[in-house]
Amino acid sequence: MARERVVVVGDSPLVERAEALLRHVEARERDGGEFMRIEGGGSAEYYVKGGPLRRRSARRHGFARLLLRRPPPRLREYRNLVLLRARAFSTPEPILAAARVRGASVLSQVLVTARVPDAAGYEALLSSPHAPDRRLALATLADTLARFHSVGFEHGDLYARNLLYSRTHDGARVVPVILDMWRRSPVPSWRRKRTLLRRASHDLGLLCTDLAPTTSPAEQRAFLRRYLRRLDELGDELVPFLFAHEVEEAYRREVRRLTEHPERRRGRPLPPPGWTVPELDGADGGRVNS
Repeated sequence: MARERVVVVGDSPLVERAEALLRHVEARERDGGEFMRIEGGGSAEYYVKGGPLRRRSARRHGFARLLLRRPPPRLREYRNLVLLRARAFSTPEPILAAARVRGASVLSQVLVTARVPDAAGYEALLSSPHAPDRRLALATLADTLARFHSVGFEHGDLYARNLLYSRTHDGARVVPVILDMWRRSPVPSWRRKRTLLRRASHDLGLLCTDLAPTTSPAEQRAFLRRYLRRLDELGDELVPFLFAHEVEEAYRREVRRLTEHPERRRGRPLPPPGWTVPELDGADGGRVNS
């Protein structure tokens, strides 16, 4: 019988608590998260995310680990958060990640991150049309996502619920905070240009299922035009017409998925099926420069 062992990543002294943290999340019925204090972690609260894997998932992630050298999701998320922070993106500070493995199965997993102080959620922001931070938060999110895609990242689950924002210490700037980064890994530099349209349109198509019912066409247009303009400044021009088409296709695929699997909406209403991207082209029909 294959030997069971615990795989741990992280350079915090709290890695010594990995076994205890795995036992804690293994008591859950399914994968989840909660803020809690950890023995040896002082008075700070940490977000402890994870749980047991069901049989099919346990084998799928186990074979991916053995055959594709792909870490289990929570370990992959830890690595992606480290990479993002090295690129000066704002994310929760990753503390440790661990997985219990046996043969070709990943039995359970856990990720521990530090609490982001004084952070608010984009989901709440979008439901508050008169929030004072709304315009600035959407603008800085467009800038952040343009740079995120330009350097080779894709989120894969880019909904408003997976984004926070906080203000800088002087209060002058709103900083988007990226969460839940386990579904994708950064692409090699030689593939970035070739895959940019696909990655960008997939992420923004998902995000627009939150933007479409909560923002005006003028806000959506300003957000997407700012995203394209920032990409252009970074040397990654996308043709607005093609970009709009691909975003709409990604949006429609997600609406179909949410229609077929209403449990994935988690109690949220279905996004409007007939939504389209507002006109993005400049007056000359070329790239967006304003």
